[in-house]
Amino acid sequence: MWLDVLIALASFALLVWSADKMVEGSASIATRFHISNVLIGLTIVAFGTSAPELIISSISSYQGQSAMAMGNVMGSNIFNVLAILGVTSLITIVPVQRQTILFEVPLLIAATAMIAISFYSGDGGDLVINRIEASVMLVGFVVFLIYIIISSRNQAALPHDEEVEVLPIWKSILWVVIGIAGLLYGGHLLVNKAVLIAQGWGISEHIIAVTIVSVGTSLPELVTSVVAAYKKNTDMAVGNIIGSCLFNSFAILGISAMISPISLNMDVDLDIKVNFLAAILLYVFIFTGKGRNIERWEGCILLSVFAGYMYMLL
Repeated sequence: MWLDVLIALASFALLVWSADKMVEGSASIATRFHISNVLIGLTIVAFGTSAPELIISSISSYQGQSAMAMGNVMGSNIFNVLAILGVTSLITIVPVQRQTILFEVPLLIAATAMIAISFYSGDGGDLVINRIEASVMLVGFVVFLIYIIISSRNQAALPHDEEVEVLPIWKSILWVVIGIAGLLYGGHLLVNKAVLIAQGWGISEHIIAVTIVSVGTSLPELVTSVVAAYKKNTDMAVGNIIGSCLFNSFAILGISAMISPISLNMDVDLDIKVNFLAAILLYVFIFTGKGRNIERWEGCILLSVFAGYMYMLL
C-alpha cells in the first residue's frame, strides 16, 4: 500500500517535470519562429500547466474510470478558484483586469452552467456527458482560443515577463518528445495507483480524484500564484487561474468525453454545485469593496467555502 503511495508521489513529480520540459521545448520552438511572448504565455505555458490534468482525465476516460476523469476536472477548478485565489488574496490584494471582467469570468460561469446542464439533463437518472455535449464544450474551447489570439495582439509584453531561452532545434524537439512521453507514462501510472490506493483505503475513486489527484496536479498554479503574490506581481493572477479553469472545463472535459462518454453517479452532485458557486462568488467579489479587486476578507470567504466543501466531502 505505502509503495503505491510512494509511486503515486513520484508520478506527480514526473508529471510536473515533464510538463515543464515540454513547455521549455515548445516555447523555444515558438520563439525561433518569432511568435510573441504574450501568445506563448497564454497558450503554450497555459497548456503546460494544465497538461497533467488533461493526461489524467483522458487516460481515466479511456480506461472507463469516469469518476476519476470528472473528479479531477471539478476538483482542480474548485481548488483553483477557492483555495489558490483565496491564499493569493490573503497575501496581497489581487487586481482584476478589465478583459477578465468582461469576457473570462462570464465565460467561466457559462462553462460551469454547461457542465451542470449536461449532468442534470439526463432522462431517468441517466447521468452522462455524451459526445454531442463534448462537441459543444470543444467549440467553447475554440471560442476561448480565438479570444486569446485576438487579445494577445493588443497586449504588449509585461515588464516582468521572462525572455524565452532559444535552445538548439534538436534539443527543443527532444524536450517536447521527452515531456510528452513523461506526461503519458506519469499519468498512466498515477491513475492506476490512485485506483489501487482508493481500493486499499476503502474510499471511492471520486474522493481520491477531487482531493489528492486534483490538488496534486494544481500545485504548479498554487506555487506560481503564491510567488507572484509575494513579489506583488498579481496583475494576471485571476486571468491565469480562470484560463486554467476554462481549459479544464472545455478542453479536458470535452476531450475526455469524446474518448468515452462520461457516466457518473450522484457523488459529483456536490462538486458541480460548489464549482458553480465558486464562479458566482468570484464574479460578485470583483464588484464589492474598493476597485475591481479580490480583497483579503473575500479571500477568507473563498477559503472558508473550500474548507466547508472538504468537510462535507470527507
